Amino acid sequence: MLNTTERLHLRVAGATSRELGLSRGTQLRGSLTAAYTRYAELFRVLGVSEAQEHEGADRVIEVLHEWRPAVVEELAGIAEGSGLQLAQIAALNARTEIIAMGPRGSSECSTVTAQINGHRYGVQTWDWHIELDPFWHTHEVTGPGYRYAGLTEQGIVSKIGVNEAGLALHFNILGHQADGPGEFRCTCSLPLCFLSVRPCVKQST
Repeated sequence: MLNTTERLHLRVAGATSRELGLSRGTQLRGSLTAAYTRYAELFRVLGVSEAQEHEGADRVIEVLHEWRPAVVEELAGIAEGSGLQLAQIAALNARTEIIAMGPRGSSECSTVTAQINGHRYGVQTWDWHIELDPFWHTHEVTGPGYRYAGLTEQGIVSKIGVNEAGLALHFNILGHQADGPGEFRCTCSLPLCFLSVRPCVKQST
């Protein structure tokens, strides 16, 4: 028999990136510490030391300051609202990059899309670590740019979703034969950038 689980649903709103983060962080203030703790434990299991985690968080903040400073403002808002440190919020959002810094990889979701009778359909599983199951949730986000709704994990600004212009996004870890310890790519802000500022696939390439 399948059990039905009540899922958290956030309505995140703000006129600025910082206000969006503050809205999200405030709503997660009672549970985000536990979500971060579980991820820190996962990093250690996968061979990422605390020092490497901090290095990865610092690097992603540095890259985002140059590429998408508004994302850093949103992460800082989450930290302020939740009571966590900016580096901890950055580590959550950059968990793919931080995991890649260790010797053990990790795999996750499966995605299937199809075009049937002129309509595009997509399905994505959430095949991730069972101990993190309590920390994914749905959300609706209204702020600068397009409104969007979807699924993400606690403290992570965006993952799977669709925006008001009709652009839908699936998000998976993809591996390459050249990947390995020390590799670092800043992918954590891509879902947010696509869903909030892109109206179509053509403008997302």
